[in-house]
Amino acid sequence: MEQSPLDDRRFRRVTLPNGLRVLLVEDAASEKAAACLSVAVGDCSNPPELPGLAHFCEHMVFLGSEKYPTEGAFEAFLEAHGGLYNAFTEAERTSFFLSVMVGKGGCKSGEDDTERVAAPAQGATASEGPDMAAPAADASTAQPPALEIPGSVPPGLAPYYEALDRCAQFFISPLFTPSATAREVQAVNSEFKDALLKDSVRFHQLLKSAAAPGHPFRMFSMGNAASLWDRPTAEGIDVRAALLAFHSRHYSASQMTLVLVAPAPLSDLAAWAGALFGAVPNTGAPRAADAYAGLVLYGPAETGRLFRIVPVTESRGVHLYWETPSFGATYRTKPAGFLADRIRHAGSGSLLSALKARGWATALWAGECLEMTHHGVLAVYITLTLAGADETDAVVGAVFSYLRLIEERGITRRAYADVAARARLDWIYEERQEPYVTAILTARAMHTLSDAHLLTGEHLYEVYDEELIRSTAAALTPTKAVIFSIDPAIAGATDRVDEWFGTNYIVEAISDAKLVGWADAEVWPELAVAPFNTFVPTDLSLVCDTIDGADDEAPAAARAGTTSAASVDESTLEEPALEQPTADKTEVELVEPTVTNGAGTGHGSTVLCDDGVKNHVVAKVVDDAAVTAQPSVKAEGHAPLPYRPFPLLSTPVRAEDATASVNPVVLRDDASVRLHYKLDRTFRRPHAHVGIKFVTPALRANPRSVVLATLACRLLTDELTEETTDAIDSGLHYSIFPYTDCFWLRVDGFSDKLPVLLQLVVDRLVGLRAEPDRFSRALEVLHREYKNTAKDAPMRHAWNVSNLLLYSRTWHATELLRCFGDGPDESPSSDGPVGCRARMRLLPPTPAELDAFLASVWQRGVFVDALVAGNVAPTAALAMTAAVEDALPALPLSIADHPIFRVVELPTRHPVIARIASPHPQNTNSAVRVVFQVGCSGDPSADVALDLLQRMLDDHAFNELRTQQQLGYNVKVSVQDVWGVNTLHVSVQSPSASSETLTDRILTCLDGFGADTLPKMDLTPLKTAVTTSLREPDQKLSQETRRFFSEIDEHTYNWGRRAAQADALEGVDTATLLRLWATHFATDAPQRRMLVAAVHPPQHPPVLSAAEERATGAGGGGDAPTPIVVDDVVVNPAALYAFRNSRPLFPVQGFFEAGATGFTV
Repeated sequence: MEQSPLDDRRFRRVTLPNGLRVLLVEDAASEKAAACLSVAVGDCSNPPELPGLAHFCEHMVFLGSEKYPTEGAFEAFLEAHGGLYNAFTEAERTSFFLSVMVGKGGCKSGEDDTERVAAPAQGATASEGPDMAAPAADASTAQPPALEIPGSVPPGLAPYYEALDRCAQFFISPLFTPSATAREVQAVNSEFKDALLKDSVRFHQLLKSAAAPGHPFRMFSMGNAASLWDRPTAEGIDVRAALLAFHSRHYSASQMTLVLVAPAPLSDLAAWAGALFGAVPNTGAPRAADAYAGLVLYGPAETGRLFRIVPVTESRGVHLYWETPSFGATYRTKPAGFLADRIRHAGSGSLLSALKARGWATALWAGECLEMTHHGVLAVYITLTLAGADETDAVVGAVFSYLRLIEERGITRRAYADVAARARLDWIYEERQEPYVTAILTARAMHTLSDAHLLTGEHLYEVYDEELIRSTAAALTPTKAVIFSIDPAIAGATDRVDEWFGTNYIVEAISDAKLVGWADAEVWPELAVAPFNTFVPTDLSLVCDTIDGADDEAPAAARAGTTSAASVDESTLEEPALEQPTADKTEVELVEPTVTNGAGTGHGSTVLCDDGVKNHVVAKVVDDAAVTAQPSVKAEGHAPLPYRPFPLLSTPVRAEDATASVNPVVLRDDASVRLHYKLDRTFRRPHAHVGIKFVTPALRANPRSVVLATLACRLLTDELTEETTDAIDSGLHYSIFPYTDCFWLRVDGFSDKLPVLLQLVVDRLVGLRAEPDRFSRALEVLHREYKNTAKDAPMRHAWNVSNLLLYSRTWHATELLRCFGDGPDESPSSDGPVGCRARMRLLPPTPAELDAFLASVWQRGVFVDALVAGNVAPTAALAMTAAVEDALPALPLSIADHPIFRVVELPTRHPVIARIASPHPQNTNSAVRVVFQVGCSGDPSADVALDLLQRMLDDHAFNELRTQQQLGYNVKVSVQDVWGVNTLHVSVQSPSASSETLTDRILTCLDGFGADTLPKMDLTPLKTAVTTSLREPDQKLSQETRRFFSEIDEHTYNWGRRAAQADALEGVDTATLLRLWATHFATDAPQRRMLVAAVHPPQHPPVLSAAEERATGAGGGGDAPTPIVVDDVVVNPAALYAFRNSRPLFPVQGFFEAGATGFTV
């Protein structure tokens, strides 16, 4: 098995006696264990009379087995051990995965067990498998016998062993009880209702319906109540019997793959696989895809057609689809992947660049959108402007002319070597994956790829087969294309409606004249094929080794080289064999990666920064000193203060003293710049992450400033597209966006060329000018995005409404739309004479206004708050920051101008109820988000107790509200820390229940949890799992840097937060959680601060119901127990501001001298 030289995991492939193929992965560095079982059957095997049955079967599998009959027990077990699980159904595969926290107790270092040999399986053969077709009864409440864990299983891995046993039983003896079947069909229906108005899902269904009659891909696959219950029941079909028959026929060990990933020896994993999964029946079922092997997916009658489609959202575009050779037969050459790389090139001379110059398009993507055993589909998606939608024919012609140009000039050995080099670097220096990700990817790949290529097949370009590439390119013609034209303007002029999603569309056979015109379209003179990429890194050495000298103890494969072999020598590319390699033919000599002192040839990984850093506020405190307990101080009128286990921000250190710290150190801190720095010595990749906050108070002064700041970032990104495309293709990434208090710029990827990209972006930012044509496109796109927020899911609207009420300087999209001149007409309040101002509207922003806005931002002053982490020397970090500082045309920001953001303090015992009608009349779902404010964050004991409570409540609410009551597909309990204040929220979206009913059910569920469930729960396994998670080292540089970004953004700088919480967790017990519940969540809790954000369909307006009266709680001093009802805060901002301005505010994060509202346990 070809393996990256930096991948320290160990692998073995075995086959159990029952035919189940298993991949074992020993991941000694991980403290999680995972598994994925994938079945080679999916939507294309649905019976015609039961569309969606494969998806329904996936749902039913998790709902109990003969050995473990209790519904919800699997989820509860995993939740108690810090785990997760899920499943998904594709066209030809259904995959089930799980993950649990285990620690590192099971791995025996140095075991020499890498060869692929048969596992000592102890399970039953296929003939010994139990008969699952006739479960004795609906025994969903029976308790299973305690599992005997073999003595050879280390204690830390016992939860993993039991999780595997529970999982295996779903495939050995599932129940599919009548009651669960009747209920779970409603979960499938809720999932369908949730996706009903999503354009991507609707377009995919139309692509399926465009397939040839008789091909199973054509069928509706998601399933809903009509397809899975109402219609078949009316026709006399026993749905449960059909489910059991489908499972029995297709869920055969011979058609399954299993991957186990754990910090355990390969020999142990092999034994466990055999003992637990050896009894999965082997029915001898043939591969499901063989049933339609000879069928055409898109034949001449299906191609050369144009679908004109009305979208749900305000969006315009053109999609082109072509059938291509299957991925499994061509993966070593990847002809479709190579051509897609050429098409989506965005530099000078590219198709996207030419379309943008004409004002017709804003984005383009190309890639493989469907991988099946016998077919592949290559797609090109182009996002059009209003002007571009009117020129759809010309846009399509340009696509075909560009494809002809690629075919003529772009298919060369050197071009292929360029793509192959970047792919190889990406693969060699890929960051460590989460174990469950590895399990999913490899389990899916085992259906398609040879054993030798399980780790490389999805990534590497190894065989340059020019004939195959050219034949694939030659098939990308107008006559073989299916084309979608997406435009709201054709609403009312369509003649077809999709049966399942209600999409309105027209199908036109494209005239021969137009097909010929597109095929012969003149190539625009500005178009050119993608040039050789000059941004590929050339220095892959590691700074830590340069500083320390050669580290003789480091593994040779992990040491960095001095210079890079950053390209693939064209002569090393394999020529195609006489017969094209397939997944079953692996006897081809592999092109091994060249490693010189740790540096490999190829191309590097694109490490995407996560934009999910929490929204927290400016304050100046804290560092990474030892945690010391401080006495709790009672502030007048408030709960006890949370203690702060860290002193003030540390003073800057010298560059030469900065390289040994395991946490960020401050290299510079003055009125202009604060620079945090962390040298990587752990992950040993030539990667770096740079984050720079250009702090300014101008970005959130009012809604118009938010619009202008967003426009500036969009313009900058658009302007840089051509110049940065090579950098992005070469493993670098950047993003810039307006944040609460700053322009936030992030750059990450290979450290070699990162400073070049950073300086390019900064120079263009400070010199940005609004060119009219570019500005017009950006304004149109942003305006459309704000308008489309009205069509968000109701749960999203509930989230937005609650945030509007709680957080200062936040605005709804309706207020941002007023900046474009949108909004209701407001008549003067007087019948008498009024001035002209009463009838004036805001005009949309102009280029001159944006230029003036940016000038005012720089004139007012900017503070640079930066983090440089990874493979960068401290002197280089200082130099990068100084160069950024020198580019800024701004004075340092006055300390008085540093923006501050505050959280509204909800009243105790007065529930606040905010109700709005869904702004999208077609969406008939209701949603409720119940928010409990718990108080200021910062006390490790209180914070970790709240985290434990959330995990327990999430499992309880999911089982109660989703599985049992079937209120809806989306049920979630989560904790959020925003600007230093902790909140817990329970969110439910329902296609059937009203918002009043949802509120009542949520509160009843919470009452039952606090009174009955919580006192009886065993915290031991969950505490063990959470402690393991908190003490687990970061597994990759991006994970570590994301944690640093969060602390810097919050201005807490508590690098030891997780360790402090792990220590505090030892003192948390059931009594602790009961006190927390009694203080903040119980109906009569003295510190209960609750907000209910309810979204209802406009057809069903609410009334002040008993549910709302019940939400008030009972008794308790001070406030009268009546709800505060705030209606229509979206269309009536005055109500929003009246509420926010009437309430006190929590203290700013980090400043607690004047008193704070905290919570303790």
